[in-house]
Amino acid sequence: MKNNNKNYKGYLLGDLPNKFGYIKKESLNEDGEIEEELGIKSWFNYKGLTYLEKKKSIWDYGRK
Repeated sequence: MKNNNKNYKGYLLGDLPNKFGYIKKESLNEDGEIEEELGIKSWFNYKGLTYLEKKKSIWDYGRK
């Protein structure tokens, strides 16, 4: 789905990524240092699906 010139992917409730629903999370890495991980904090719901902005991956390049 495309909205405001951005691509979105729809997810069912049980299929949402683990990063969904929090702004940032702090955890300890293997060396005991604090790591900060950013979560997904913006979405919209439409016709029973939750849409998140689709980020480009290295596998998307070269596709038309």
